[in-house]
Amino acid sequence: MSENLENRELSMEELEQVAGGKKKASNEVWVNRLVAGTKNFLAIRTAAAYDDDNIIGKLYNGDRVMLLLDKRQGSYVWVRSDVLNKEGWVNGNYLR
Repeated sequence: MSENLENRELSMEELEQVAGGKKKASNEVWVNRLVAGTKNFLAIRTAAAYDDDNIIGKLYNGDRVMLLLDKRQGSYVWVRSDVLNKEGWVNGNYLR
């Protein structure tokens, strides 16, 4: 079934993309954390799920990240790595 794109309303995500991305809310709380206890590396992922296809970066023991307190799914938490210049999901069990 074809969709009439002229009269379709944009979703919030589409509006944010058009506006240049999601603005950070002033009430976001970021805390400093240390990567610890990994055997090889801690993957930064595009989704809160273990999958080789969603890895966008690798963190190692001793690396520092900023953890967003309000964004988590199960054992996965949202972090920002300034060294890698990336944000994504990591397994929070490896953060101290």
